[in-house]
Amino acid sequence: MRPMAYLDLISFTASAIAAAFLVRGCKRTSFAPAVPILLAVLLALMACYHAALFLEWSGLTAGLDWVEDIAGLFIPFTWAFVLYAFVKNTVEDELRTYQQRLRSLASELSLTEERERRRIAAGLHDYACQNLVLSKMKLQGLPVTETDEVEGICDTIDKTIESVRGLIFDLSSPTLYKFGLEAALEELLEDKVKAQYGIDCTFRDDGAAKPLAEDVRIVLFQSVRELLINTIKHAQARAVTVDIGRLNGSIQIKVTDDGIGFDVEEALTGTSHRRGFGLFHIRERLDFLGGRLDMESQPGRGSRFTLLAPLETGTTAARETPDGSEDSAG
Repeated sequence: MRPMAYLDLISFTASAIAAAFLVRGCKRTSFAPAVPILLAVLLALMACYHAALFLEWSGLTAGLDWVEDIAGLFIPFTWAFVLYAFVKNTVEDELRTYQQRLRSLASELSLTEERERRRIAAGLHDYACQNLVLSKMKLQGLPVTETDEVEGICDTIDKTIESVRGLIFDLSSPTLYKFGLEAALEELLEDKVKAQYGIDCTFRDDGAAKPLAEDVRIVLFQSVRELLINTIKHAQARAVTVDIGRLNGSIQIKVTDDGIGFDVEEALTGTSHRRGFGLFHIRERLDFLGGRLDMESQPGRGSRFTLLAPLETGTTAARETPDGSEDSAG
C-alpha cells in the first residue's frame, strides 16, 4: 500500500469526525435548521473524495476518477464553510459569556442599590421618624395657651411623619425583610395601590411554604412593584389581583388587571418607551435567576403577568423568622 493511501485514510477519518463535531456545534448556535444538514453533506462528499483516493492508491479498485472529480469540486466550499462554522461558533460562545457576565454585574449592582436603599430607609426610620414623634410628644407636654396653634403644629408633624414613612416604603419595604414576600406584596396592594389610587385590589396566597434566597425575594418584590406601577400609569384599571403560590420547585406570582391592555410585541420591541424597558428589565433579571416572565395581553382585554422563580432548596437551607433573622433548618 502506498504512503499516499494512509494520508487519504487519515483525511477520510478526520472528515467524518469533523462532520460529527461541527454538526453538533451548529445545533448550539443560531444556524438555520438546514445548515447542519448542508454541512454534513459537504463533509460527506469530502470523505467520499478521500475514500476514493484511498481505494485507488491502495490498489483495491480503479476507475473512480469521476468520484474524485465530483467530490473534489466541493472541497474548497467545504473548508470555507467549516471555517465559517468554527468562527461563528467561537464568536457566539464568547458573546454568551459576555452576556452572562453583564447579567451578573447588573444583578449585583441592583442588589447593591437595594442594600443602600435599605440602609437609608433604616436611618430615616430610626432617626427622622423617632425624632419627629419625640418632638410632637414634647410639644404636647408644654404648658402653652395657644392650643389651636399647637394642634396645628402637631398636625403638620403628623403629616411629615406619614410622608417620611411613605418615603421609607418607596426606598425599601421593611416588611419584606421582617415578614417575607407575601406580607410585603399584600401591604403594597393595600397601602399603596388601593389607598392612594382607589384601585380595587385582591391578594391571594396558597399558604404553602416558599423559601426564597434574598436576591430572588428582592427581585420578585421589585418586579411586582414595577408591574403595579405600570398598571397605575398606563392600564387605567379598576381592579388588580395578585396571586402567589408554589408550583413544584418554583414560586409563581400572577398579576392580573382589567385595564385597557397593550400589544406585548410592540411593548418589548419599543425600547424607547418606559413600559417596554421595564418589562425587558424584569424579564432579564428573572432569566438570570433561572426564572421567567410570561405576558398575556390584548388591547381592550386587560393584562396578565406570570412570574416564575426557583425556590431555595436543600435540607440545610436557611429559613427566615418573623423578626427578619435567619435560622438554620435542622
